[in-house]
Amino acid sequence: MIPFKDLIHSLFDAASKANNSFAGKGSDGSVKGASALECKGESAFLETYFDQAVNEDGSAKTMENSHGGQSPVYTPKTVMVEYPTHNENEQGDLVADSHAVEVPLIAVTKVRATKIDSLKLSANLEIALNDGELMAAFAGEEKRARNKGASLVHMELNITPDMSSDGMTSIVEGYSKALRTRIPN
Repeated sequence: MIPFKDLIHSLFDAASKANNSFAGKGSDGSVKGASALECKGESAFLETYFDQAVNEDGSAKTMENSHGGQSPVYTPKTVMVEYPTHNENEQGDLVADSHAVEVPLIAVTKVRATKIDSLKLSANLEIALNDGELMAAFAGEEKRARNKGASLVHMELNITPDMSSDGMTSIVEGYSKALRTRIPN
């Protein structure tokens, strides 16, 4: 038998690792490979789409926040995209040209969290108190406990991840609107 809290922690840890693997992260939560654009945990989101701004001396740029403390300043990672345009030359003829626009990555990629919506575990457990600590063991199909003083219970555990915030959605929408204003018609 193992402590019940360790069993629950192990199940939650296994679910987190499975979710990270599914989303393209390593078991430690770090972003791996091209799937980084699909991983949107808070830190992965910032690392994928933003760089921390730096001062002229190379130190991290901060600004005073509404609580009187200092908050880091981030700038969006961007790429330059050339859009075709047509301009009139001096003779009045239409001439093909291009217009370069600095585009935030967040405005041209899908910000979507690929994740496990819910994990449900159903198990028969043998539960007992040992020196004041709740202990548990998987019981299988047995009709009574193997250990003296233990009881059989049926447990259902449902683990559901946090959803992305409204703030993240607002940031993406804001950059998309700003990009539309800079693209020539």
